[in-house]
Amino acid sequence: MNAADGDSLFATLQRAYRLGRREYRERLAHLDLTAKQAKLLLTLNTSPGRGVRFAAEAIGADIPTCSALVARLEEDGLVRRTADPDDRRRTRLYLTTEAEAIVEAVKAAEGAAEERLAAAAGADAGQLLLLLARLCQRLAPGEEQPASEAAAR
Repeated sequence: MNAADGDSLFATLQRAYRLGRREYRERLAHLDLTAKQAKLLLTLNTSPGRGVRFAAEAIGADIPTCSALVARLEEDGLVRRTADPDDRRRTRLYLTTEAEAIVEAVKAAEGAAEERLAAAAGADAGQLLLLLARLCQRLAPGEEQPASEAAAR
């Protein structure tokens, strides 16, 4: 199966992913955040008080990588850790007041990137989302799918 330019499906998906991530990164640049850091902030915004293990799973990173992201965001004054009262070996993660304001900007950047992707796909955006959701569901049938993918089934 080849795309119009002769690339394979795999290569075309990789290229689309890179271009989409670049779009998002460019929209985050003024916030001095990486895409993973932004995702971590969004995760803690919706799930405050969770630990590093939860955050790592939510952002698709391993625990050491997530710990490093948390440390960087903590240094930047965006995340604070508190000891878990039930298990002092664990910490709970929370956004600082400064981060709460940045979360709105992250959401705006995400929305703008989404709009740009939808505009680039044009009238085919809905069909593209449906096809990609089906592809994800068929490749990982046991994984929980995001709501947008479940709705597209």
